[in-house]
Amino acid sequence: MTCSAQSKSVSRHSIKSQTISSVLKFSFLKKLLAVAAAGLIAAPCVAALSVKDGQLVDANGQAVVLRGVTINHDLAPEKTIQSLKDAAALGANSAQIEFTLRDFSVFPRPIVAQIRQIVETCKLQKLICVLEPNDVAGFGTTPGSTSPSGTVSYWTDLRQPLMGTENFIIVGLGNQHFDNDSASASVYRDGMETYIQGLDAQLSFANFVIMVDGNRWSQDTDRAMHDLARKINNNESLKKQVIYSVDFFDQHVNPDAVRDYIEDFKNIGAPLVIGGFAPVPYYHPFFQGPLPLNAPLLPAEAVMQYAQQHNVGYFAWSWSGNKNPALDLVSDWSPAALTRWGQLAFNSANGIKATSKLASIFTDGSSSSSSSANRPPVANISVAADPNSCHSQVLSGLGSTDPDGDTLTYEWENLAFAYSPTFEYPEISTLVEQGKEVLWQLKVRDGKGGVDTETFNQTYVDNCASSSSSSVYSSTSSVRSSSSSVRSTSSSSAGYSSSSKSSASSSLAKSSSSSRVSSSFTSVKPSSSSQPSSLSSSSKSVSSAASSVAAQGSCTYVVNNQWSQGFTASIRVKNTGTQPINGWNVTWQYTDGSSITGSWNTSLSGTNPYAAKNLSWNTIIKPGQTVEFGFQGKKPAGAAGVPKVTGSVCQ
Repeated sequence: MTCSAQSKSVSRHSIKSQTISSVLKFSFLKKLLAVAAAGLIAAPCVAALSVKDGQLVDANGQAVVLRGVTINHDLAPEKTIQSLKDAAALGANSAQIEFTLRDFSVFPRPIVAQIRQIVETCKLQKLICVLEPNDVAGFGTTPGSTSPSGTVSYWTDLRQPLMGTENFIIVGLGNQHFDNDSASASVYRDGMETYIQGLDAQLSFANFVIMVDGNRWSQDTDRAMHDLARKINNNESLKKQVIYSVDFFDQHVNPDAVRDYIEDFKNIGAPLVIGGFAPVPYYHPFFQGPLPLNAPLLPAEAVMQYAQQHNVGYFAWSWSGNKNPALDLVSDWSPAALTRWGQLAFNSANGIKATSKLASIFTDGSSSSSSSANRPPVANISVAADPNSCHSQVLSGLGSTDPDGDTLTYEWENLAFAYSPTFEYPEISTLVEQGKEVLWQLKVRDGKGGVDTETFNQTYVDNCASSSSSSVYSSTSSVRSSSSSVRSTSSSSAGYSSSSKSSASSSLAKSSSSSRVSSSFTSVKPSSSSQPSSLSSSSKSVSSAASSVAAQGSCTYVVNNQWSQGFTASIRVKNTGTQPINGWNVTWQYTDGSSITGSWNTSLSGTNPYAAKNLSWNTIIKPGQTVEFGFQGKKPAGAAGVPKVTGSVCQ
């Protein structure tokens, strides 16, 4: 959008806003409109996203194919920012944020500050983001739903946070507008065109791309959105600003029907996005119809295949927090705990990681590769009992990730003291006196200017109070959550098995500088001197040398992360007996040409077969406890191998 075009847009706004304000019955909204209109004078001139030749393009004119996830902001507003970071670290180039727009019970509205932070995070994480109001779902006969036209005025006080963001923000007209009965194809078509023009007038300080959902809970079973796209294509101005979103849930169980819908829409010459899909159906909370006793399995893999084939964007539903855990991409909001659905969405051949490319505005100007754009790492702290001390804990930063696969460096600092030394290790072992607290900060760097920090408030512990406490460094624990979790398995009514979690007490909590307290720092030691590359979580394969009940221990090989020619993995040695294990040594061998380039928490020897033995601090494994060590390696193309682990402890 040129500066002259913006000037014309402001004039257009001054005319249309008079019409809009005439229907606003509350002086509160009128005041907001006046304040926002006054702010238009300072609106920046920014090149915007747009539609060209039926394809979404960025400000450089390069095609943008959205590959991302939906985050339901209303479920856990405090988790949205971290979820955006985690989705980007797993490879997403975009995200769809659904939120309630119409709450005017408090002023200033909390959503304004929240949207500002969301927008800033999208830019920092190099994501194209869709802001999708959730108020209009099922409008017509659905209680609690708002008409799309009634939602338009609620954008008034969001203008300021959105100024200058039209090059990476898409504005959604509303999620799943219209129910199954109230809108015929013609009513939908004519009504949506009016709603689009009303929202365009409300956002007229910039030429935002507007995303429209299909009819009938967005599943568009009557193909009314096809008619709308054909009509808008005859409007030379409007067609440059509109993209279309369809949901593939319980009305699209046949892969051929999915293919036909996508191909027919592409033949119109309009940009399509699959705004929601999953392996099992999703029903909006506003949905009033009967739910099936046996929900069908849905062709999620076929959806991704046809989307990739036709350059159609998609948003996988959804990040976390669903009542049906089979719809969660990650369990308990943890990027290290991809569910079965999450593994498919992120790591399959047509999944996000394999097909996502950053918009060229975030790179060197070419959308052919995202390798030149550096994305910052995501710091993560996990905590475990130190097997050599009743009162020490091992703080590990090895769960930190980097979306570009850069090697990370780690720096720990005790924030409870003004002049505290720093410790440059991936893990440290530390204890706190009874009645005291220590606030630790982990800072991770990718060597390219990317930095992220995380904090952990450590308190006194007694590891010896229970012999069943484990020393395994759980990749699913996160300081950004007030609870840790224990993995379990559940099945949906469709028989789709998913990874879910049951809550367990944890002392993990995200802290700010305001929560620093006086403490007595007693000791700290590095638990590992290596600094391995840390990559976003990928598929996990497990091979276990399981023991019988009388066996001394069991050894499990886990592939934590893998990419085209490399991997990280770990071996977990668990004491399944009744006596402590004093020293351990395990071996394994690759048959596919894989090799190890670095290790941590162990003394490694050999060149295939490999042998690993304990260090001084993890020599003893108490009954019920687990010791874990890890390594990074090279591998040929294809899935990482999962060799058998042997040794006297692996009986």
